[in-house]
Amino acid sequence: EKTVSRKLQEAVVTWEMEHRLSKQEILELYFNIIEFGPLIYGIRAATLQYFNRPPSDLTLLQAIWIGSIIPNPRAFFHQFTKGGVSESWQKTLCWIADVMVRREKITAEQRARLGQCEVVFGGSPDGSEAPPDLGLGFEAEHALEEAPPELSPLDPSAPLPPPTATGKPLLPATPALEAVKPGASATKQPAPSVDVEDQP
Repeated sequence: EKTVSRKLQEAVVTWEMEHRLSKQEILELYFNIIEFGPLIYGIRAATLQYFNRPPSDLTLLQAIWIGSIIPNPRAFFHQFTKGGVSESWQKTLCWIADVMVRREKITAEQRARLGQCEVVFGGSPDGSEAPPDLGLGFEAEHALEEAPPELSPLDPSAPLPPPTATGKPLLPATPALEAVKPGASATKQPAPSVDVEDQP
């Protein structure tokens, strides 16, 4: 129960933080204390739990998924226990990535590497993930840069990789999006609908 005195205390603490810490420091503090799932507190505990690697080794898609669950992490924990993200939430992740392209937070090439945004949980501490070794946006950026041209996931004529551990083949990458230049108008796309079980 939030009493008047509790609210005043929070206001004082907030004022102190804003005047003593930079926005970056406040954000770091926030990520290190918030909940990311049942008994999972802090970004490092979360990335080790979901992807078996520290935050600095997250792929772009993994970082987008981690950020997407912050509003209600317990509601999204079922995705991890089921071993995969629902199709409707994949569309949400892709929509977030598209917005990041329009806001020039990532490039169109980086977005294309994400394919259909099929998140792979687990993975090895060295940064590798479930097979195939070379997929559609699940591996670290340096792995993609070292990939032979004939195996490039951006090559639309390249054959599909073998099925994942679940037996479901990975979807082909989406065509590269054109980055919106500053000052150019862009048509806003509404967020995709989400399954009931993924409602935050």
